[in-house]
Amino acid sequence: MRVIRNNAEPPRFVLEERRLRHAAADGPPCSLLSELQSRMPEAVASTGICRRFGIRPGFDLTVYDLVLAAERMEGGAMEPGLTVSILLDAAGAGSLSEPDHPVSIVYAGGMTYFCFGEVPVRGRSRHPANARFRAIELRLSLSFLESLGMLEAFRAAGPDHPLCRACRPGVWIGMVPTPAALSETTAQLVGWDAGPEAGGDLLLEKGAVDALAAAMALMRRPPDPACAVSCGSGRMEQARALIEADPGRNWTIRALARAVGVNERKLKSGFRARFGLPVHAWLTRARLQAAHALLAEGRRSVTEVSLAVGYANPSHFALLFRRCYGIAPSALLAGAAGMISLRADSGYLGATPEGSSDAERGSDLAAG
Repeated sequence: MRVIRNNAEPPRFVLEERRLRHAAADGPPCSLLSELQSRMPEAVASTGICRRFGIRPGFDLTVYDLVLAAERMEGGAMEPGLTVSILLDAAGAGSLSEPDHPVSIVYAGGMTYFCFGEVPVRGRSRHPANARFRAIELRLSLSFLESLGMLEAFRAAGPDHPLCRACRPGVWIGMVPTPAALSETTAQLVGWDAGPEAGGDLLLEKGAVDALAAAMALMRRPPDPACAVSCGSGRMEQARALIEADPGRNWTIRALARAVGVNERKLKSGFRARFGLPVHAWLTRARLQAAHALLAEGRRSVTEVSLAVGYANPSHFALLFRRCYGIAPSALLAGAAGMISLRADSGYLGATPEGSSDAERGSDLAAG
């Protein structure tokens, strides 16, 4: 494939949808443009591209390279089928609209997400201003998934599957660090010039099929966490991605170090050296960002949000939230202050609370 943009600034906003040029003329059209327009109605507030291609009947590829000028909250529903999202650069968070079963997911570059549903899956997402979103999305209908011989594999996947993040009747969500080869294919697809040159769509189709085959291989043969990380973009980067992708998990230094294949001391020192914050502070930030997104939706109580992002003690959660955002979570929930920007320059997130140290807190990140 010919890459034309790589990490250059994205162009003005372009919204496109079409079938591949060599597709059968009487084949079913790609019919999701109205969905994209409803999710992003203010195209003038964005720069970049959002292109959707009908690869095969029941198989669509969407390419994103966007920067939003303002923070955006959006909601929508996924029709029955499978969506595979492979993120290169991302920020923000999403959640399932199930009041009885809150599930929050923080978007992180370097992660691949699976969302399978035999019923429509409704959710909401928050994208911060001026954050770049580079990703591809593979959408498969149930019939296409069945033609691949993978429908029963997703139906049978339960909470014990190594990739599982959430499991509900008729709905399964999984995530995994993206292998290097799949990241490269994704970057090529994001940077591909979908122009009219001869054979261009054949290469686009090949890239989409290669990405799909790699995603299905991850589902059939989940990688060992340490192996997946060592073959990826760096162990500290993958540790960060794991935290941001699942901040509500009961992460400990020991569990995270094991997941990325390093010893605990190397994780703690390497993480601080790479990102300027200790691991526990990064986890706190990821949890509070996810909590902010959930509270801004106004659909769950403070206690429900506290539990969803990994805090068993709502009072402790409220204290951390107020220190971070300068407002009580109950006030944000009530809409009294609207959307409040993270006080990143306050120094709190990078600080160790009085009376504790990395050595004292490092073995249990999820305390509180």
